[in-house]
Amino acid sequence: MRKKVWTALLLLFVFLVWGRTEGVYGGLNDSADSHIDNTGSGQETEGEANAETKIETKADTQAETKGEIIFLLDGSGSMNEQGREQTVADAIRKAVYSLPFGYEAGLVVYSTDILAAAAPGMDMDRLEELLDGIRYAGYTNAGAGLEQAMGLFSERDGVDRWIVMLSDGEIDMPDAQGIQLSRQRYVEAARQAQEKGIKIYIVALGSELKGQEHHIFDGAELTDGAIYWEGQSGSVGQILDDIMEKRMGIPRGASAMPAQEEGILHIPVPKGASRVRLLLTEEEGAEGTDFKALEASFEAEVSKTVTGEGFKVIELEDPVCPSIDIRTEAEEVSGLKAWLSTEIQGRLLAEAAYKIEEAVSGTQEVARGTQEAASGTRETAPGSGEEIQPTYVHYVDITIRLVSAADEGIDLWQDPVFDGMEVELDINGAPYTETVTQGQIQMRLPADGIDQLELSVLAFQEAIPGRTFLIQQPLRIPIEKYPDPEPVAEPEPEQEWDRRPLIAIFVSLAVALTGLMVWWGKRKPMVVVYTSQPPEISGAQKKVDAKAFSYSGKLNLYMVKTRDGSDIPPQTYRLFGRRSGQLTLAQILAACKVRPGKIGAEEIILYPGPDHSVIFTDRSQDCTVMRGMEILKKGIGYPVFYNEKVTVSFEDGDTEMEIYYKSLKPSEMKEEY
Repeated sequence: MRKKVWTALLLLFVFLVWGRTEGVYGGLNDSADSHIDNTGSGQETEGEANAETKIETKADTQAETKGEIIFLLDGSGSMNEQGREQTVADAIRKAVYSLPFGYEAGLVVYSTDILAAAAPGMDMDRLEELLDGIRYAGYTNAGAGLEQAMGLFSERDGVDRWIVMLSDGEIDMPDAQGIQLSRQRYVEAARQAQEKGIKIYIVALGSELKGQEHHIFDGAELTDGAIYWEGQSGSVGQILDDIMEKRMGIPRGASAMPAQEEGILHIPVPKGASRVRLLLTEEEGAEGTDFKALEASFEAEVSKTVTGEGFKVIELEDPVCPSIDIRTEAEEVSGLKAWLSTEIQGRLLAEAAYKIEEAVSGTQEVARGTQEAASGTRETAPGSGEEIQPTYVHYVDITIRLVSAADEGIDLWQDPVFDGMEVELDINGAPYTETVTQGQIQMRLPADGIDQLELSVLAFQEAIPGRTFLIQQPLRIPIEKYPDPEPVAEPEPEQEWDRRPLIAIFVSLAVALTGLMVWWGKRKPMVVVYTSQPPEISGAQKKVDAKAFSYSGKLNLYMVKTRDGSDIPPQTYRLFGRRSGQLTLAQILAACKVRPGKIGAEEIILYPGPDHSVIFTDRSQDCTVMRGMEILKKGIGYPVFYNEKVTVSFEDGDTEMEIYYKSLKPSEMKEEY
């Protein structure tokens, strides 16, 4: 009996070891569709879009849900026209595969009745199964479809929710009573979406809908959504991209295709990534890419590859490779487009250094100056002869790092994308906003009454497209304190020479320097202002005393174009109430939390001028500043009056903005600045 038990345990051990080694570089080693890449650096599982391979996931490592999207698809018979059903299905596939981790998609397909339904968070294989199984037939019961979609959302707090409805026709049922009932259900479901803050976006397929009485457009109108027309607003894929990026604001990771290196594209994998999803598609208008012929090379614990019509998806768990390498035989790859989504698990590391410094009050300052200067003895209270005991301030210097949860040696904030980024922190229940510098955050806090710090990261001020961070927190840091230093009796001072003549000289120099500074401060800066003159005296310049005027009005700022193509919302900067003196455009942008980088904004100067004007002076090397249609000459001030516009093209050649000078309403002037 004992021998049989030991034999069974030995066989179990061998089975476990064999199973572990089979999954190290992730694929299905025994699958008929599997193959090892020629480079030998990874393994790929090839299959059709409905492959049954599933990625193993750990429940405690999934990204917190930030948004839920349900695609509501019209499955009526009219969708069979001109092969539209395949175009729409592929557009939905690509949109879902391009979502960052933390955003979940669901699907509802309706015709006369509900054909298919899956709640947000469905497995990607389930999505493929539903899309492949649709058979377009029957009528258009939009009321049942929207009602079903509303019932699939979760009840979790802090989650954004949207419905994207794709249909080629208005509500249509076998009889008038069925149409009316479907219409009532549709309006009621749309009102529920309005109450819950769920926006509905409608993609109208084909030509304009014929009817007006039973349309579906009020679903978008009630929920403050939007309506898009196929063709007028672009293809279905372009419309879905526009909705997710501009309407939903989802930070998807669109990447420019790198140059080929000996026929291989290297798609970088961010350090510390625990999950990666790469979607390869074609740009609109590009055709002919054989995605089945694209070979992928990588290393990961678990992997999955899905190849469909016009796209390829590679999903990795626990990758150990710096890049996903795509081998292509085509010489031209500019038509390819890559979407990279990564999930990064991190944990906080911090050091807390306790410090003590002597605090000096005003009374102690006087006592120290008089007593030590006169006799060199220890401080005493004036008139009392008693020794003043020192007091101390206590603080803690904190250094914070974010490292990979799997490898403490990988500093996630060392990535250049974080340099200068502001991070919102919670320390012992109080909010702080600090800046990442050289891969870490350094700050100082008072330490009185605190024996431990409890630290959490609340948010990054800037979203990093395609990256989702899971941080193990809070981090608790004990503060190791030590007692205040004991007073040390000072030795009897040696006889010193008379310092009074030297002190008198220093005092005289200080008085003279103070007088010089006062005289210099009273000088009022003059600004040369260029104004339009008759032709016979063109080029004349007039000196204006900027100190004699004060700011008024406000500036409305519009970033027309940025180097990275990002959208910056309009900003307003109030000048009224500010002290006279110069302002730089860089200071104004910084106050509006717009940071375009070093592009010459610090050399564009503003002063207050006469008649409520603002004087603009361009001292930059390569910026171009225009007042209306007039280009400002370098180094000369130009007055700008209410309702005039200034256009600035910055030194980088890519960034451009418009500035409108506006007056303030009396109600705005009463507001405290």
